[in-house]
Amino acid sequence: MAKEKRKRSRFVASDWLQAQILELAGVQVSRELKNVPKPELPTNNEDENDDSLETSEDSASLGKEAKRLKHLADKTDGPIKFLLYLRSCLRYLEYSGSINLDQRIDTLGSTAALLEYAARKSHGFAKQALDTQNEKKMSEYGHLAYLGYKLAAVTRMNRFYLKSEKLRRFWDAVTAFDTKKQKAERLKRGNIDINAASSSQFYISPQETQTDARNREYIVKEAQDSIMAMASWRHSEEILTSIRKEFPSTMHSRIEPLLSFELMSSQYDLTTLAKNVRKSLLQIY
Repeated sequence: MAKEKRKRSRFVASDWLQAQILELAGVQVSRELKNVPKPELPTNNEDENDDSLETSEDSASLGKEAKRLKHLADKTDGPIKFLLYLRSCLRYLEYSGSINLDQRIDTLGSTAALLEYAARKSHGFAKQALDTQNEKKMSEYGHLAYLGYKLAAVTRMNRFYLKSEKLRRFWDAVTAFDTKKQKAERLKRGNIDINAASSSQFYISPQETQTDARNREYIVKEAQDSIMAMASWRHSEEILTSIRKEFPSTMHSRIEPLLSFELMSSQYDLTTLAKNVRKSLLQIY
């Protein structure tokens, strides 16, 4: 019952919150922000412990399989190494759907980092192949880099939206502090003395200033998921453009199967997405 309730729920962080966070981080908000898909996620008003009730042997086996594939990749060389890393990450994404919120956020963070590593390494080999017009190597590494970056972007954005309710509370605190500070400054310009005794509603204590600094630091730190997601998204599109232009046969055999499902759908379930990608990889290999 709880599982079906989560499937029906929609949790989408508001655009203004993300834009404000990025501005605070010193990042200019562009149209790319609107192009990143918004996932279907559970709301935070559900009992987080409900997730643990659905942890089963199937869920445990997904986690074990993800670890096994990663350890196997660590011992392997060549393009198969990065394919195994991607397969491990897909299992971790499936596994993340059956654990509680805090565990899910941690798992998505480590999974995104592994995806970025595999994509970055594959991208390096793909660039070499492009420079030397080596279609075989481009076929081997190009689609792995494309898929790795694309999945990393999607994973980072999922993680960002999972944290967005908490970020909203921090942002509300920052906004309240700024409003209070502006009122205090206007009173000071009118030669009105602001102190803790006579005007406590406008007085800003050192403790409040320190708390505000910590709040801003937290927001900027957590906004990195969104910033890194956009960078990975750009990389994936650049790779796709290069492959489409230079190696159309690779585009047909390796990339098109990955485009056959709604990776850029505006709403999706991350677990289902991972399963779809895994099935598409089976078409290629």
